[in-house]
Amino acid sequence: MPTVAPRRNPPTQTLTIANGAATSDTLDLTNIVHGSFAIPASFTGASVTFTGCATVDGTFQAVHVAATNAAVSITVTSSKTYPLPAEVLACNYAKIVSASNETGAKSIICSLKQQ
Repeated sequence: MPTVAPRRNPPTQTLTIANGAATSDTLDLTNIVHGSFAIPASFTGASVTFTGCATVDGTFQAVHVAATNAAVSITVTSSKTYPLPAEVLACNYAKIVSASNETGAKSIICSLKQQ
């Protein structure tokens, strides 16, 4: 059987962190195998963590690395793109959490590949 390359559908989702907040709205990861997220130029948080949930309207919990039980955390710089960690991709739904409350609304563009 030939190898089928992952396809982009949906190609992107834009998440918003509201002014004065740290947590984005929900990222739909159902059937997503790879992805990345772009930190905007005006982002003030020095790092991001992630929360995940099996359902879109359920209780989101911090996503952890199984081997270390540490929260999945990425040190970020504005105007850079980072891959979504495998632990986050294992969730059906996720949110990106800035290390600090953002000044002004922030849009985080997520590029996704669906199998």
